[in-house]
Amino acid sequence: MKALRLTLKFSALALTLTSIAPLAAQSNLSEARLLRGIKTEKAEPPARGLGPAAAAPMPAPDWTSSFSLGIAYTDFEAGGHGWNIPFQLDLKRGVYTLTAQTDGYAITSDPSDASGFSDILLQAKRTWKVAGTTQVLSLSGGATLPVGGDMGSQRTKERVTGNFSFAATDAMRVSASASLRRSEDARKAKRNPYTRVLASQAIFDLGDNYDTFLQFVAAHPNGGRWGTTLIAGFDFPMKHGYAGTISLARGLNRGGKDTAIEFDLSW
Repeated sequence: MKALRLTLKFSALALTLTSIAPLAAQSNLSEARLLRGIKTEKAEPPARGLGPAAAAPMPAPDWTSSFSLGIAYTDFEAGGHGWNIPFQLDLKRGVYTLTAQTDGYAITSDPSDASGFSDILLQAKRTWKVAGTTQVLSLSGGATLPVGGDMGSQRTKERVTGNFSFAATDAMRVSASASLRRSEDARKAKRNPYTRVLASQAIFDLGDNYDTFLQFVAAHPNGGRWGTTLIAGFDFPMKHGYAGTISLARGLNRGGKDTAIEFDLSW
């Protein structure tokens, strides 16, 4: 039986803000999935090294894909509820990852009766591994495609994120990252367009492709007050190469104590 493995990550990310504020808990679930990556049984390609060893030629890898499709339910502190169908697609080739992600089609009841599609995030990431160490660097940048309507934005949002991670012990990995997002809707309205978010994540590897995770997200969007969300989840293998993830998000601030639960099927 494999030993319990603990992974700790400290990072910064931002909410996928919509025009409907109560969707923050569900948006944090999508951001948490983006931080973790899609859970499948596929092996991760090695990161390209930095330093003298990096000069050695590497065979050209093939593109691989991972896809997750989910269903989520959100219970709003102010009353009412919402449903949405999130999905994420990752395309990987060696050290490069291209991601498309969205909260999908969403429906909310009281206090905000609304429905429609959510903005689509397009993001590219580059990863480096420091030769002879366990240290990994990554840099990603992207933007959302605005879809308008009740759930989408009128203009794009840009983002850039840097991440540094290393294995503190054989059983623990630590990472730190910083992310900055800019909303063109807020800039057009002459408000502070920048969002900063701090997050921490702990992943417990239970062996045999089972793991559980805990995440804490604190967001400071567009000059507003800090908002925090706690996220817990469980990844498990399924038949025919599929993997399942159950996630639960709970807002911790007054006026934002929404609760969201999501199930994702990945392959």
